[in-house]
Amino acid sequence: MKVVNGEGAVELPRYQCHKIVHALKIRRVGLCSVQEPGEQPKAFIYPEEPGYEPFMVSAEYVRKHNPQPGGYYVVYDDGYESWSPGDAFVKGYTALANQSVEDVGCLALKAARDFIAEELENRKAGFAAEDDDGYIEDTAGTLLIVKAALAAQGGDRG
Repeated sequence: MKVVNGEGAVELPRYQCHKIVHALKIRRVGLCSVQEPGEQPKAFIYPEEPGYEPFMVSAEYVRKHNPQPGGYYVVYDDGYESWSPGDAFVKGYTALANQSVEDVGCLALKAARDFIAEELENRKAGFAAEDDDGYIEDTAGTLLIVKAALAAQGGDRG
């Protein structure tokens, strides 16, 4: 990749990524059907990987990243949420096979807690997700199972 400066085309410095991220491939993106007047639409991301429930992302996330099916919802260690096109993500990252059950369980527990809290808040405000087929009830059941399993292992970290 080159850029043009006063002396002609100059190659940009190259970097190799070495960070670990959390990510889910996106199967579908569904906009929330009810919005406040003038409010930008929030969306639900429906993960492709089995065992993960749909979750809501903010209007700011949708505006900034425009998530699309086939791409990846990405969360960095500092909590920054991003989106990556599928091809770029697959070329840049390799799945870690050595994730412990505790790490995966804690991620699932946090995601379930976040989803339930936001969904309850939205329902109180009169919002409902498109294609809401009892996801909150399923997620609440999953949360209890994951929490019990982690507590039995001494791994419930919040």
